[in-house]
Amino acid sequence: MDEKNENKNNQENYPTQFNTLLKEVFDLFGETSSRMRSKIHIREMRSSLIRGMQTQEDYAIIMLGPYLWASREDIEHNRADIFISREYGYYLMQLSKKHKFSYDDAISTINHMKQVYTKSKNKFKNKIHSQLLCMVSVYAKYLLTIR
Repeated sequence: MDEKNENKNNQENYPTQFNTLLKEVFDLFGETSSRMRSKIHIREMRSSLIRGMQTQEDYAIIMLGPYLWASREDIEHNRADIFISREYGYYLMQLSKKHKFSYDDAISTINHMKQVYTKSKNKFKNKIHSQLLCMVSVYAKYLLTIR
């Protein structure tokens, strides 16, 4: 296979890999949450993201990849406290306008995920960290194929 076809195949594969990792993150949060209300918010946001991914395969990687990339050092060094204390209002407002999803639902889901993460054991936190590292890696490879 020539290099051009290989790059095209990789470019198509990276959004799929990213989507799989993202779904797994939502599944982990949904399974770990002890509160039904949190489970519902997380499940609804996951469903909304899946609908976007089904419509446009690179939906999630385009929407979330730049944020993960900008936060890669904090992710790499496992600085979860930064993510827990950070306010996401402005970023989510911009995303909700651009990608047409409910800002209020997104804020609520993020807050539920923060609560679940804060109350969870290290085993769960390590899994989330591992998933985020993989997502940053996939996004970096994706960036190389689109340039």
